[in-house]
Amino acid sequence: MNRLLLTLLAASVGLNVWFAFAPSRAALTAPSPLDRQAISAAGNKTVASAGTAEKPLLAPGTERPFVWTNPGNSPEALRALATNLRAAGVPPAIVARMIGETLRTQLFADIARLPHWQLLAPSKETRRRQSDAARELLRLQEEIVGPGGAAVQTLDPTQRRLDYGDLPDDKVTALLRIQRDYDDLRGDLFANGGIITREESETRRKEQENLEKERLADIAAALTPEEFAEYERRQSPTAQRIQRSLRDLNLTEDAYLALFALEKARDPYNNNFVGFIGTVTPEQLAYVDQVRTTLGDAQANTYLKSADFYYGMVARFAEKYPTITPAQTYELYKLQGEAQAWQSDLSKRASSGGGVTLEEATKAGADLNARLEALIGSAAADAYRKQGLGFAFGNFPRSRPTPAATPPKG
Repeated sequence: MNRLLLTLLAASVGLNVWFAFAPSRAALTAPSPLDRQAISAAGNKTVASAGTAEKPLLAPGTERPFVWTNPGNSPEALRALATNLRAAGVPPAIVARMIGETLRTQLFADIARLPHWQLLAPSKETRRRQSDAARELLRLQEEIVGPGGAAVQTLDPTQRRLDYGDLPDDKVTALLRIQRDYDDLRGDLFANGGIITREESETRRKEQENLEKERLADIAAALTPEEFAEYERRQSPTAQRIQRSLRDLNLTEDAYLALFALEKARDPYNNNFVGFIGTVTPEQLAYVDQVRTTLGDAQANTYLKSADFYYGMVARFAEKYPTITPAQTYELYKLQGEAQAWQSDLSKRASSGGGVTLEEATKAGADLNARLEALIGSAAADAYRKQGLGFAFGNFPRSRPTPAATPPKG
């Protein structure tokens, strides 16, 4: 028995070795590299003589397949390439991208060779070259691919719907051209970098506002009133301000339109950052009330954290205390406005020489701080007074306890 097992084991090992090293039948019958060259040459001869062969290379009526060749640098060659690509069934958007990238490589070749620091902080001359190249790129794209084809067809479909809705190609092309022109003007406006004075900053801000007004006027002229109203709801500064604050909300169309009307009534150039100087104005309070009416406490609390600077600071503090509800956050925001208004009034009266009594200031501070503690609790109120806007509550004079009588000596 043992001898039989040993015999079978030896046979198994031998077969495994043979299978591992024996050449396969395909390898034995496959042509050598030299044979493959000969077969290829024979095939080429067959193709060359296909016109006289019994079986032609392409059946009658069959379209000639597209064969890639180097398109060259001339517009004529690229136009022929675009024609061949379309004839081969390549989608127009892909044709436009291929032509566009080929042209971009050619037109921006010299600019791409500039030192990296000249590209990161381009001079006025470099920006001019970039602008000229971009304009020539657009001109050639439209000449080769068709009017508006390059600009419109290469837009991401989802992004196009978000930005332009159902506008036709010719109007989208016009808006893209307007945007490009004003991007160039805006680039010239910020050409001089570095530190600027407050007066220069104010001048630049006004110039930027004027550019934006002119841009919107040009866009309005290119669209019907209904189209422009829809465009504003998608791409105006007001719409952009709303969109930055809607990341965690899922609004209905009616709620969005109501919110858009509220925001449009505000300063369209408000950058939403006013620092620690100033107060919560009655206009801001009215705006916050309208947002709460439109969205409700919870959604308004989320939206206003980004949409209103002062409310955002109050709400971010309240987030640290789970017991503070959105309704209490709103009340804290209003109380903050009262404290700031009191501080502003005290400063004005002191600077005008009218003066304010210590008793009056102390009473006002005591009342505000008592309401603060009643609203969010003494521990949270103490923490609030030590940060951010809460300093306004701690700046009031406080009444001091009457010191204990000192017994006479001796």
